[in-house]
Amino acid sequence: MRCKRTYNIVTLLAFISVIVFSPTYSYSQNIDIEDTWNTIKAKDFVSVHGGASASLVYHNSDRPDSGRLPWVYNLNGNLNISVLKNFNIPLSYNLTNMGGAYRYPTMPNRLSIHPTYKWVTGHIGDFTMSFSPYTFNGHMIRGAGADVTVKNKIKISSFYGTLNQPVQYDASNMILPAAYKRIGYGLNMLYSNAKSVAGVSYFVAKDQESSIEKLDDSLRIYPKQNVAIGFKAGHKLGNNLSLEGEYGLSIITEDTRISDDSKNALSPIHVNSSSDHRSAFKIRSSYTFFKKVIGLGYERVATGYQTMGAYYFNNDFENFTLDFTCSFFKGKTQFSSKGGLQQDNLDKTKASTTQRYIGSAQVTSPIGKKIQFTFTYSNFQNYMKVRNQFDKINQNLPAAIGDTLNYVQVNHNVHSSFTYLLKQTKEQVQNILLNVTFQKSNNKQGGIEIPSAGITMYNSMLGYNINLIAPRISITAAFNTTYTLLATSTLFYGPTVSVNKRLLKDKIGVGLSTSYNRAESDNMLQSQIVNLRANASFTYMKRHTLSTILLYQFRDHVSKRTSDTDFTGTLTYAYNF
Repeated sequence: MRCKRTYNIVTLLAFISVIVFSPTYSYSQNIDIEDTWNTIKAKDFVSVHGGASASLVYHNSDRPDSGRLPWVYNLNGNLNISVLKNFNIPLSYNLTNMGGAYRYPTMPNRLSIHPTYKWVTGHIGDFTMSFSPYTFNGHMIRGAGADVTVKNKIKISSFYGTLNQPVQYDASNMILPAAYKRIGYGLNMLYSNAKSVAGVSYFVAKDQESSIEKLDDSLRIYPKQNVAIGFKAGHKLGNNLSLEGEYGLSIITEDTRISDDSKNALSPIHVNSSSDHRSAFKIRSSYTFFKKVIGLGYERVATGYQTMGAYYFNNDFENFTLDFTCSFFKGKTQFSSKGGLQQDNLDKTKASTTQRYIGSAQVTSPIGKKIQFTFTYSNFQNYMKVRNQFDKINQNLPAAIGDTLNYVQVNHNVHSSFTYLLKQTKEQVQNILLNVTFQKSNNKQGGIEIPSAGITMYNSMLGYNINLIAPRISITAAFNTTYTLLATSTLFYGPTVSVNKRLLKDKIGVGLSTSYNRAESDNMLQSQIVNLRANASFTYMKRHTLSTILLYQFRDHVSKRTSDTDFTGTLTYAYNF
């Protein structure tokens, strides 16, 4: 008995040593100290779970440039060893005849441990925090921090650590510039109750001049420092009126080597002739009446406002906004809108001032008992990925291929969806669906819009679906259209039909689908594509799964007067434990 107890203790210490000194390449650990102690007392030391899969892919194509091997095998597996329910050691492997990759305990790129005890949570390693959009907002920290919550009303957060690692100057590397090691620390205190909120945040960052070799001044890379302070307040007056606001002040010193320093009242960091301070603030008031909410807002971010506590920051703008939210028909219909005016050139240094009206609106409503309708519109600037829906329809691999379009700035986005319930009984459910999306985007360089780089895209889908409940059959038919206007106009359109069925209490699933689509450019037919897909899967004892996917694709390149075919077959076995 003593030997077994000794073995358990040795095993426990060995696994803890592996976790502390040889963690995996990237993971985060949340550790509840009370729960860990209870687990030790219960002698529940180690548990193991994971999975493995093997797949064989056959590909045949008459395209000479397909660039794919006829046979490819994939062996994948993952194993997670859990010690004391809170420490995890994930292991994984991937082997193919095209190469291999292993993941095993090595020194980490990213490691974070978050011990928790009652109302205190610690952060050790790599983690992020957010104080305020004007001071510290989501920057990665490598160091230590803590969150303290007192009676669910007071929350105090603090951290100290490295924000940027040093990068030595390399004249041959034009992509990654030299950078100083940057150390930062911050404190955020927030008080809130049912009617009021008040908070203050403080953030300091400083580059270490000795962290890299001395640079020539012609490179214009200098050690910098930043101190930022923010205030937040809000109060609810009665049951209807509320006021809230936030203010930020940031002082940036572009070159700390300049010696004409004077003390900064906000921090022990000095300021000099290269220092500059900027401010930002926003206020909002809202009034509630008859289950409706109307709000007024104003935000102003000074030209050149920045903070080292955020990776990306918009400045030189002010927004005047009006928002309205309400519900109709006993709360079934929801409506929200926001609009206003946005302008830049706050310090009048630009040759011209840009003004534009901004707005967004959303309506979600059932019409009767059978119709569901949603409409959204926005012209606020944001970043999203615009993708042609036919990229997915025409993919020639079993798994979804990666997006090929870059992120662009979308200035206008309209989306509407319409669902009509044709029939709903115990035997079947039938629906008609209509989705329409309009997106207009542009790219900017140096803050100036590039007209030739803009993209206008229309996506639409009209579909019909029927679910036969007893036989477990689902049938879907759809017609898709995508129209893109860039330098030239491109039109994709075509139908898709799919049938899926479940057998033996959902242990077996089979499916068939086919699609045909055409591509036109400036009203000239470019290509025609036919896709035929078949899939089947069998699950045994919830742990074993055997599946297969067959894909045949015919491409007729009308403009090139050529055609080609592709066939891909995949057989996969997976086991989970």
